[in-house]
Amino acid sequence: MKESPIFDKSLQSNEIKDVKLKNIKAKDTQANDIQVKDVEAKDIQVNNIEVKDTKDIQVSSKKIAIGLKFDKTSVKELKFKSNGLSISNDVSTKVISTDKIFTAKPLQFVYVDENSDTESSSDFIFAESVDKFKNASLDNKYTTQIKDAVGIYDSKNNLIITIPAKSDIYFISNDLSPIEVFDKKYRGGLKFINNNSMLTVINYLYVEDYLLGVVSKEMVSSWNLEALKAQAIAARSFAYSNYNKFSKYGFNLTDDTRSQAYGGFSAETDNTTKAVNETKGIVGYYEGKIAELIYNASSGGKTESSQNIWLSKIPYLIAQDDPYSIGNPYDNWSFSVTSSEIENIFKKRGKYIGTLQNVTIDDITSQGYVIKMTFNGSISSQTLKKDEIRGLFGSSKLKSLKFAMTNSSGTYNFSGSGYGHGIGMSQYGAKSMADKGYNYTQILEFYYPGVKLEQIK
Repeated sequence: MKESPIFDKSLQSNEIKDVKLKNIKAKDTQANDIQVKDVEAKDIQVNNIEVKDTKDIQVSSKKIAIGLKFDKTSVKELKFKSNGLSISNDVSTKVISTDKIFTAKPLQFVYVDENSDTESSSDFIFAESVDKFKNASLDNKYTTQIKDAVGIYDSKNNLIITIPAKSDIYFISNDLSPIEVFDKKYRGGLKFINNNSMLTVINYLYVEDYLLGVVSKEMVSSWNLEALKAQAIAARSFAYSNYNKFSKYGFNLTDDTRSQAYGGFSAETDNTTKAVNETKGIVGYYEGKIAELIYNASSGGKTESSQNIWLSKIPYLIAQDDPYSIGNPYDNWSFSVTSSEIENIFKKRGKYIGTLQNVTIDDITSQGYVIKMTFNGSISSQTLKKDEIRGLFGSSKLKSLKFAMTNSSGTYNFSGSGYGHGIGMSQYGAKSMADKGYNYTQILEFYYPGVKLEQIK
C-alpha cells in the first residue's frame, strides 16, 4: 500500500524539531549526545482523526497494545526502522536519537549509577522512566545491578539507551511517522518486554488507528462501503469487549485470528480507512455493556448460536437462517482423507488408535453443525468435540463444522458449506446485504438482534 499523502501532511505539524547535538551527561536528562526536549501528550495530534469535542478526544485517545511476537514466537533481537527515535509514556516524550536504524536486544544485567549528581562517564543511559535517566554501563563500574533489561542500539551498534524488562515506556519516531519492523510499517510505537532473555514485541497505538490495519485484513477492501462499515464496528466492538484478553502477556490483543487479523499501516487502504473514520467510536451495546460482535467468513446459509459451539449463551449470538450467505465461494467445499492419514494425524499428537475401524458423527445441531465425532481404532477410540474436530484436519481443509461425511473403502469424504465457526456476522453475508442496498446498521441488526449501536461511553 502506498503511503497516504494526508497522513504525511499531518505529521509535518507534529515534527519534533531543533534536535541539538551536545555532550551532556545523564544528570542533565540527555540521551546519547542529543538534547532531550519535552513534548506534552496534548501537543501530539491523533493521526488522521479530527478532534472536534470532548467525546472525540475520548474516542481518539484510547490506546491498545497488540502483541506482534510473544511466547513461542518471541525473538532474541530485532531490527527496526524509524525516522529518529523518541521515548514516551503518554504523558511526555523525549528525543533519543536522529538515527534511522535500530536494534533491540534483551540484556541480562545493567549497572546503574544511583547518584544523580555523578560526574562519572557513562556508557549509555538507563531510563527508569521517561523523566528519570541515569548513567549506566554493562560493566560493573556502578554498584546497582539491574537484572534483565532491554537495550536499544543504533545503526553503528552503539548501545544508546536501556529500559527495565517491563516498562510503560514505548518508542516512537521523532516525527510520529510509522515504524517499520518485521517488514511491515506500523502506526504508533513499539514496546519491548524482556521475558527470560527473549523479547516480546508490542505495537502500541490508538484504537482507531489499530482498526485501520484490521478492517483491510478481515474484509476485502474493494467490497461495498456499508459492509466495510459493519466490519469496522464489529472489529471495534470486539477490540473493546476483549480488551484484557492477553493481559498476562503484557498486551491486549494479538495480530492474528486468536484476536483479529491486523496488518498495521502497510495493510491500510483508502476504502477501509473511510469505513473506519465514518463509523469512528461506534460500538454495539447490549444491556449497557459493549457487545462481543463475533464474525466469520460465511455461515453457509445458517448461523449458529454461541451456546451450541462454545457453551456460553450470549443472547445476541443466535442460530438463524442466513439467506445472504448463499451464493459465495464457500457454498460448497470438499476434501478427502484416508484411514492411514487419520491414524498418522493422531499418532503425531501422541494418540495411538491403531488401525482405524470407522468414524461416526455423534451429534449435530439443528442448524446442521457437527459438534461431536468419534474415531474408533483397533487400540483405542478418540472422541472430539466442536473446534477440536476442525483442529484435527486444519481449518483450511475442514472450513466449517457444517458438513456431511461418507466412507468409501477407507477414504473419508467431507463436503460442506461455509467458512468459520458460523457465529455472528457472516462477512460474505454482510457483502451480499450491502450489495442489495442495506446499510451497515441494518446489517448489524440482522446478525446481532437486540444490539444497539452507540458512541462508546
